[in-house]
Amino acid sequence: MLLIVIVSLAIFLHGIISRLAIFSKYDSVKRFLLVGSLVGLLYSFILYETYGISWNMLSGLLTYAFICELYIFMFTMTISSISATLLINLLLAKTLSQDDIAQLYKSEQMVLNRIERLLAIQLIQEDVAKSLILTNKGENLARIFAKFRSFFGHPDVSITPTKTFGNINK
Repeated sequence: MLLIVIVSLAIFLHGIISRLAIFSKYDSVKRFLLVGSLVGLLYSFILYETYGISWNMLSGLLTYAFICELYIFMFTMTISSISATLLINLLLAKTLSQDDIAQLYKSEQMVLNRIERLLAIQLIQEDVAKSLILTNKGENLARIFAKFRSFFGHPDVSITPTKTFGNINK
């Protein structure tokens, strides 16, 4: 029961700080990590006072961490999932024709939307020639992805720029 209250508190506080302008410079994952860590610290103190350093304390903290990771996975999936976005659009519009849906998911528009998200979370930026380049944060993440690709035996991917998607600053 206590775990449910603690996780609910973390999610509730995440919702609150996500609506405060002072935290708008942080992406959703960082905002949750902030409140999730603070609530986790509170939870660890409660568990320590209740059980001392024990297997009960460790299992409680690991369960909390697992549920937090599941929550992060769920809300990040709803941001980038095509199916989730389609369902939300249908929920809001009540009805969409196949032409409406095709318009939403044109390849070029999907790429532009992804570019806007990567710009917003500062993984990429535009250089003076309006080409996209990795930020330091983006380069670090790309190196991690490349290592995972190599570890799992996936082939290297390289492309030659062939199409311009236009100026992404509207």
